[in-house]
Amino acid sequence: MFKMILTLSLLFLINVSMARSPKKIKLIPKNFIVLDKAFNEKNVSAVLAKATRLFNKYKKNKNFKLYLILNSPGGSIQAGLNLMDGLNALGKIDTITLFAGSMGFQTVQNLNYRYIIPHGVFMAHKAKGGFSGEFPGQLDSRYNFWLRRLLSMDKQTVKRTKGKHTLITFRALMENEYWCEGVDCIKQGFADRLASISCNTQLLKSNVTEMSYEFLGQIIKVNVSQNNCPIIDDAEVVNVTINGKLYNWDNIYFNKFINEKLGRTNGK
Repeated sequence: MFKMILTLSLLFLINVSMARSPKKIKLIPKNFIVLDKAFNEKNVSAVLAKATRLFNKYKKNKNFKLYLILNSPGGSIQAGLNLMDGLNALGKIDTITLFAGSMGFQTVQNLNYRYIIPHGVFMAHKAKGGFSGEFPGQLDSRYNFWLRRLLSMDKQTVKRTKGKHTLITFRALMENEYWCEGVDCIKQGFADRLASISCNTQLLKSNVTEMSYEFLGQIIKVNVSQNNCPIIDDAEVVNVTINGKLYNWDNIYFNKFINEKLGRTNGK
């Protein structure tokens, strides 16, 4: 009996140690998809399209692995459900969380292994929405339909905690929004292991996109450089032209021009 208890204790300590020891994951163009925008039909469709292309191209490779990287505040419940169904139909897809709020949190709980970076963040809260229709009648039916959907998602989340939460404790936890990061998320059963992610040299190349605007009769063009590595998520402004004249984004004359057009003085 003592040996059994000792063995179980050692296994528990090993599992805890592994969970808190980041797994090093190297990202390459073919092994990840990323949702770094809100959950809506357009953004989810783009993610599913890319995932499908990658699976069709590399599915015969036994070593093929695809990660979903999340850096999203959430959004549409229906869009999130469509994403879950589409990705689960393709195969087992692990998630890596930078930030997963609302529907992003729920998506993680409905896919495969759940990685989170050391300072990655989960946020869960009660759903928010509205209904219209006849009452009594349509309104009752629609409201109860969505209650059943939410209950199903919450039960799935509780199941993934492996006994660390019940439906009652989880709902109490997110009553006024629940936030956690890294190891704390693992302790609560919402993530499986920390991940340390890096990008290969191909992903460190940047794409430059030109955006054009008309502002108070002036033609403004902004060149924006976006890195392909998902952990470098800030865009960099390369240059700005106003009516064909080049300005530095931080240039005092550019700021003066904007202030003058807005009728401001002294930058106020």
